[in-house]
Amino acid sequence: MAQRWSVRKSMMVTLALAWFLSYADRVNMSVASIPMQAEFGWDETTKGLVMGSVFIGYIASQLIGGLLAARIGAKRLLGLAVTAFSILTLLTPLAAQLLQRSAGRIRGGFRPFFRTAVDRHVTDAVCGQRLV
Repeated sequence: MAQRWSVRKSMMVTLALAWFLSYADRVNMSVASIPMQAEFGWDETTKGLVMGSVFIGYIASQLIGGLLAARIGAKRLLGLAVTAFSILTLLTPLAAQLLQRSAGRIRGGFRPFFRTAVDRHVTDAVCGQRLV
């Protein structure tokens, strides 16, 4: 008897892919900062400020992200956040400081969006069950 693919399983796969993209974007920025430093003539301090601006935005947007996820809905915001921070990461060389602050702010909402989506779609009864 074939099992149906549930909405919960689809949501978990989507969330896992979104989580992967979030971390891939962080790694890409760390790797890209080396050639960007050479291209823009940054010293180590400037490079550190650019990299730090991502995390300042990330920290600053945690509370806002949680509030938006509760009010608007985590599914819509999660897809929007992944798309937005991926595009901003691609555009980073064009406007390194400004866009990275924006990417950090958007990425900061990712964790509350993710947690809200998991809370709404995974009940205590299914925790610990296999997805397949």
